[in-house]
Amino acid sequence: MVRICCGASELAMKHNAINLVGSKFGKLTVTAHAGTNARRCAMWACVCDCGATTVAAGTNLRRGSTNSCGCLRSESKKRHGKTGTPTWNSWAAMLKRCEQTTHPHYKEYGGSGISVCEQWHTFENFFADMGERPEGKTIDRINPTLGYSKNNCRWATQVEQTANRKDAILLFINGAAKTARQWSIDTGTPEPTIAWRFRTGWSAEESVFGRNA
Repeated sequence: MVRICCGASELAMKHNAINLVGSKFGKLTVTAHAGTNARRCAMWACVCDCGATTVAAGTNLRRGSTNSCGCLRSESKKRHGKTGTPTWNSWAAMLKRCEQTTHPHYKEYGGSGISVCEQWHTFENFFADMGERPEGKTIDRINPTLGYSKNNCRWATQVEQTANRKDAILLFINGAAKTARQWSIDTGTPEPTIAWRFRTGWSAEESVFGRNA
């Protein structure tokens, strides 16, 4: 049985906690303040979508490490056995930054209109479309102005993702089109140097190789 404290707002203020009553985190809806734990962290009584009740620390709710009574992890393990794998972690992180307003990068994603297609709210569908995450790669949106979906996503390296950024500088030299970062890796010229030269009027070739090359 979950022990619930009355006067949630007053208790939350007393313990310098953000009042989370009514907020939803994953499958959990916060119903009341439930005191503090041994570390003096605010605890909150929650009702899970499956009908079970639980108590969770506010910090864990806000950062997304607790998002169900435990049924979500159990269900995932039974269904696909991928919970905790790199592929599953990429899927979970994608949803959090697009839909969890307390996520540190929500402003750049969900807050700027980037969403996850409805089909990908289920891991099995995401896995069927994307397959296993290759080593050294993470999920990347091909068109950075659109959301996450089968037709707009790929597994890509950090260099490939940098090249795909909306603000990436693309330099054409002898028929090759590469970003400042890619040219930096190829030539050893620092990326900030290439970017500064190009933005101040140097040609692409001069920006990468210098004017005395």
